[in-house]
This record gives sequence, C-alpha cells and structure tokens, in this order.
Amino acid sequence: KKAFCILCAVLGMVLVSGVFTKAQNVSVKGILLGLGAAVFYTSVIIMNRFMKDISSYDSTLVQLLSAAVVITPYNLVTQSVSFADVGKIAVVMLLVVGFVHTGFAYYLYFSSVKHLPSESVAIYSYIDPAFAVVLSVVILQEGIDVWGIAGAVLILGAALVSEVSFKSRSKN
Repeated sequence: KKAFCILCAVLGMVLVSGVFTKAQNVSVKGILLGLGAAVFYTSVIIMNRFMKDISSYDSTLVQLLSAAVVITPYNLVTQSVSFADVGKIAVVMLLVVGFVHTGFAYYLYFSSVKHLPSESVAIYSYIDPAFAVVLSVVILQEGIDVWGIAGAVLILGAALVSEVSFKSRSKN
C-alpha cells in the first residue's frame, strides 16, 4: 500500500510540475537543478537516520551547516556578491528566513521525523509542493490547469490513503 501511495505521489508531482503542458518551456538546467535538489534532500533524510543519538537541535545545526558548506561555494562561483548593496532590511529579512523559516522549521521536522517510518516521511514530503500550488492559486491568483489539479489530488490522496487505516472496526 505504501509503495502504491509513493508511486501515486510521484505521478502527482510530475503532473503538478507542468511537464505535460509546458513541454516547450522545459529547461535542462532547471531539470538538473531539481534532480540535484532531490539528491541533496535524500541525503538530508539519510544523514538524519544515522544521527540517532543526538538531539533534534544538534541534528538541525548539522543539517544547516552542511547545507551552508554545499551552497556557499556554488553561490560564490555563480553569483556576483556585493555586500555594499545589502541594506539593513535585507539583513533582517535574511535572518528571519534563516532562523525562523528554515532553522525553526528544520527543528520541528527533525524532532518529528525520528518518530515516523521512512515511507510516511516520503509521502509527507510530497504535500509541500501540492500545498504550494494550492496557495499560489488562492493567494497569488495564478492559473492552474486540469493536470495540476489532478496532480495535487493524487499527492494529497496518496498521503491520506497511506496514513489512514480502512480496516473495519468490530463493535463490542
């Protein structure tokens, strides 16, 4: 059941990505970066499985420092960095994103993922992009086609079916 749900969630991700409707705008660089992100995300989950005897706080710190070690050289090579153009508001926003939206979110993630089976973690990781699509339609007024709706339904349905037991309960 879990394997079927994971396959449905992956199919939903493909549909949500717009591969079938936006084939003329496919970027090879975008695909490669997406695959790279998937590899690094997988490494985060695998590294977390090996770090069983450390606290969620320490696990979060290790993960964020590992990400900084990986992303900093890439940014220095591909971006022109000028600290003279950075204003006070940008620094505050960066700190909020870094500590609250990344650090605190990672802390919550790593403190809960230790108590879940790997299959559940995989299914739940697909909810994020489906929810992002829903929010982009509702808040940003972006358009969505039938494939995007079908993909979101597949992802959310797979998460639901994966975690809900449909066994009949006997009455005593």
